[in-house]
Amino acid sequence: MNSIQSEAEKEEKIILENAKELREDKIQTLRDEISARYTARLDSEKALVRQDANRRAAAKSAQNKARLEEIRDKTAEGILSEVLKKIQVFTQSASYADFLLSGAKNMASEISARATKIYMRSADMGYADMVSRELGGAEVEADDSIKLGGIKADFTEMAVTADDTLDVSFENAKKEYIRSCALGF
Repeated sequence: MNSIQSEAEKEEKIILENAKELREDKIQTLRDEISARYTARLDSEKALVRQDANRRAAAKSAQNKARLEEIRDKTAEGILSEVLKKIQVFTQSASYADFLLSGAKNMASEISARATKIYMRSADMGYADMVSRELGGAEVEADDSIKLGGIKADFTEMAVTADDTLDVSFENAKKEYIRSCALGF
């Protein structure tokens, strides 16, 4: 009987050890499952937070870019407005006649043909005879498309129109100013 009881106790001990191992394995499996679910949920939450942060950063970046563009436009507008005022002052000065004459001389020397028609703004028609003489006596006509000043001349023989207007110079300088100041983003 002792041997049966001893045998039963051994088997009970083995069963309890097996049950303990099974329980520990089951607990570890559950821990691993919980940890995996927790990690997956944490990764998912982190991804959502990252997406939200990226969305907010992109919106802020767009807002900052719009503000920079607004500042750029105001700055450029202010500077270019001052340049236009200086051009107006220049066209009222004694040096303006020299500028027109110099432009006519440059056209005459660069284009080996006789000008057929010269264009000036209405306000500059007082200089028409002087400019016409320099360009071989071509007819001078008022041109309302010239707003700032200067001259244009047609050289029909060569199918060329030379443009030495302040309008074109201003537009080219304006583009260069914006490009060189990196304001064209």
